[in-house]
Amino acid sequence: MERYNVIVTSIFPQPGGFGTARTVINPQPLDIEAASDLATERRNQGAVVTLEAVRTITGGTMKAKPLDDLELFELLRAAYPEKFKDDDDETWDAAQQFADEIAGWQDVADLLGRVVMLTMPMESGLTKRLSHCLGSVTFNEGSAQMIAAVRRDVA
Repeated sequence: MERYNVIVTSIFPQPGGFGTARTVINPQPLDIEAASDLATERRNQGAVVTLEAVRTITGGTMKAKPLDDLELFELLRAAYPEKFKDDDDETWDAAQQFADEIAGWQDVADLLGRVVMLTMPMESGLTKRLSHCLGSVTFNEGSAQMIAAVRRDVA
């Protein structure tokens, strides 16, 4: 099923003329009925609104695959540099044992919090701030956009 983003275009004065900003106002892509209802509501408030079809990589279409042993080892070394400093057999064994022992909300939250900080920083189109982000990705007209589930400022 095709999904849609609802885009509000704002016009604002700037030196030498006017600028525009496009803002996605729905947190997740919507079906056509919900997107049309939201667009109509915003148009009734005087906004300039467009609908934009998106391709979303979530759920059944995500091409996720488990990490292999070496990928998991390298990721754990990057996420926990204080625990896994060397590239020897003892470190390999310690990393495997650590991965086997990860259990519970706090352990998973700690690991994923560290993984977020390993992502490539992205610049916000509106605030120009750099952030590490993880979330669902949408593609539209050759560009990728993320709706971040997790965002951390670049330190």
